Amino acid sequence: MDANGKKRKKHAATPAMIEAGRQNIVRFNLERGARPNQRHGVHSVLRSKGKFLPAGCEGFASEVDAIIGEMADDLGGVSNLTGAQKSLLESQRLCLLVLKVAGGHIRAQGLLTKRGKPNSLLLTITSFANTLRHNATVLGLEHKPRKLGPSTLAEYLDAKPADDQSGPSEPVQS
Repeated sequence: MDANGKKRKKHAATPAMIEAGRQNIVRFNLERGARPNQRHGVHSVLRSKGKFLPAGCEGFASEVDAIIGEMADDLGGVSNLTGAQKSLLESQRLCLLVLKVAGGHIRAQGLLTKRGKPNSLLLTITSFANTLRHNATVLGLEHKPRKLGPSTLAEYLDAKPADDQSGPSEPVQS
């Protein structure tokens, strides 16, 4: 609307304007090797289902595949997996890729934006980390604490050497 409250008419784009716009897009795509405009690359990973990784993240796929292989081994090997387990592992793969790419961006750029606000990727990281944890629980790969020492007094006494049965020792005087 203009100052008098009347609607302005839209300009019809001329063929020259349309062609100039098309040429701008073609030139822009050629400059980037036909890759999409990227800030962090997480959305590219999601759209390509993990097939496309942004520059600097090429090694992430092999790292993630190794982790997924270990998960499959923990479940009895790839040949023993059900279809549901295979699909959950594929979901795990995508979650791990997104977390790796997003984590790399956060490490490089920091938690806060230039304006001092939290990086928008933190919500993505939270969501995918929760999905990763939930899928692992469903697969039966939940965290199990390591046993570092005896958990009961009986285990402790059984593990204690027999020659230590002499009783309390005399305090050392100096």
